[in-house]
This record gives sequence, structure tokens and C-alpha cells, in this order.
Amino acid sequence: MAIWRHRGASSRKVDTAMKRLLLLGLVLLASPALAAPPPAWATLTAREARTGTRIDQAARSGQITAAEASRLRQKLHRIESLRLYYRKSHGMSAWERRDLEGRLKVIDARIAKEREAHAHTRKISD
Repeated sequence: MAIWRHRGASSRKVDTAMKRLLLLGLVLLASPALAAPPPAWATLTAREARTGTRIDQAARSGQITAAEASRLRQKLHRIESLRLYYRKSHGMSAWERRDLEGRLKVIDARIAKEREAHAHTRKISD
């Protein structure tokens, strides 16, 4: 116990240096996990959620009909199911990701077209 109390300054420097190295090692180990991009399915899930929100907003505002909103939600549900299938069966390849993105783009374009048509007919009737 007496040896522990009477350590010299060089011993304290070594302890401090070791603590710094250990901390640096932990930071370096954690860095790749923090900097890694999200998996492909995560960004698709977020985009699906945004598309679902756009469908709901367009339906509530009357920019698309209830029937069109229902058709778009069915298409979106099929895309979500396909994404889950791709992810669970064998992981998601680049081709499968592009396929899902293309399908979402079609739905987004349809919403935009219906909104534009609604805005155009509204201007004409005003």
C-alpha cells in the first residue's frame, strides 16, 4: 500500500498516457459505426413514410379523390411488402433498391399530377 502512495511523477505520466491511448482507441472503434451510412432499407422506409404522408395530405385537402388515395395506398403497401421481402430473403441488392425507388417515384409523380390537375381545375372554376 505504501508503494502506491509514493509513486513518482513518471509513473503518473505513464498512467495518464495509457488512459489517453485507451480513450483514443475507444473513439476510433466507435467512429466507423457512427459515420456509416444507414442501410438501404432504412432510407426507403423513410421515403415510404413521406409518400404515405403526402397521400394523406392530398386526400384530406381534396387534391386527390378518396378512390385515388386508396389506390395509391395499396401501391405503397405493395412496395413496403416487397421491401420487407427483399430485406428478409437475402438482403437488398442495388437492383432491388433501384426497383423500389422507381416504384416510389411513380407514386410520387402520380400524387404531383393529381395535385396539379386539382389546382388547374380550381383556377378554372374560380
